[in-house]
Amino acid sequence: MGCHKIDGRGVGHNGPEIIRFELANKLIQRLNSPEYAVQSADIDTLTIEPFVSFHESRIAVRNAEGKEKAKTWLLNRLKEPRFDQKISLMPNLGIPNSEANIIADWLLEDRSAESTFFGLKRIIKNLLPQPGIKYFLVIFSLGAISGSVLLLLFLRLIKLRDAD
Repeated sequence: MGCHKIDGRGVGHNGPEIIRFELANKLIQRLNSPEYAVQSADIDTLTIEPFVSFHESRIAVRNAEGKEKAKTWLLNRLKEPRFDQKISLMPNLGIPNSEANIIADWLLEDRSAESTFFGLKRIIKNLLPQPGIKYFLVIFSLGAISGSVLLLLFLRLIKLRDAD
């Protein structure tokens, strides 16, 4: 998946970042919106492919509820990115149903136990500076100075002990 960053990992810049523990809720919210209902109804009036072939798929998305709605949409999006929109930057990769199911299950996997940790990790990562040679040199220097001070204190302690 070179087009998307997933959970902050990867090098994708063409597609939006996918945060797995947020994906289902964001999809459900979007798919239940009045804007999506209008968009879907507009696509239903088209008489060209791929829109005709995916008419039943759009009905299935509209009729599904909750996480099943998100999965139904995602399965169809993976198989045909334009199934519910006229234009899509995502190419049709020819993903078969079995593989689309595996990908959709993985993307929508319940990660609620990790969500708090992931959210905190993301906040901390955004607050910290990006590592580079400058930071490496500063940290290395601080470590060398701290180590030298501790060594001197240790040697002084040994010298005082031997003097007694």
